[in-house]
Formats: sequence, C-alpha cells, structure tokens
Amino acid sequence: MIAIDQSAQSYLRPGCLPLVEDVRFSFVELPDIGQHDLLALEAEDKAYQELNEALRATQGEKAHQEAVYQDEKTALQNEIQLLKKNLDQANSSLMSEKERSNRLEREIHQVRAQLEGDAKARRVLECRNVDLTADIESQRLALGRA
Repeated sequence: MIAIDQSAQSYLRPGCLPLVEDVRFSFVELPDIGQHDLLALEAEDKAYQELNEALRATQGEKAHQEAVYQDEKTALQNEIQLLKKNLDQANSSLMSEKERSNRLEREIHQVRAQLEGDAKARRVLECRNVDLTADIESQRLALGRA
C-alpha cells in the first residue's frame, strides 16, 4: 500500500489509517485498472469486429458457392432433360427402323416365295415345252414319213 504522509497520519484516529490507505490505493490504482480494462475491452471489441468481418466474408463466399452450385445444378438438369429427349427420339427411331426392317424381311420372304413358285412354274413349263417339242418333232417325223 501507498504510505500516507506523517503529517496526515497525525490527524487520523488510530483505527482509520488502514481505511484511508485503502481509499488512497483505490484512487491511485483504480484509473490504472480502468485503463487496463478499457484496453482489454477495446481488444475484445476489435477481435469481435474481425470475427464479424470474417463471418460476413464466409457467408458471402458461401452464398457465392451456393449460387455457383445452383447454376451448375440447373445446367446439369437441363443437359439431363436434353439427353432424355434425345434418348426418347433415338428409341422412337429405333422402333420405326425395327418395324421397317421387319416389314422388309416379310416382303423379302414373300418375294422369295414368289420367285420359288415362279421358278417351279418355269421348270414345269420348260419340261412341258420339252415334251411338246418332242411330240411336235415326233409328229413332224411321222408326217414326213407318211
């Protein structure tokens, strides 16, 4: 504690000296403590402001990343829709081509059957023609002898 002057001690009652020294200490030390507390509060306030700025920056970055994510998501969804549409069109074309292929195969079978029938008929006609030609030849020979 801070010592009180000898002249001031003579005016005090004997039990009051410690109280006066405590009060004097409070007046001397209190501004130092208050200044120390004020500096601590300023440091806390500065740290709070820095944290607040960091939070705002983080929130801004998060909002930016969310916007980029949403844009990418929308672009991918649009691409998926386009691919689905193209797939549907390809499947539709495939079905049409399969139907066309089946129809053409049926026509080929019909034409082959027709050709086979025509070939058989031709062979029959050729055999008949050979037979008739042979008959005509034999009749001509018979007429030539007669």
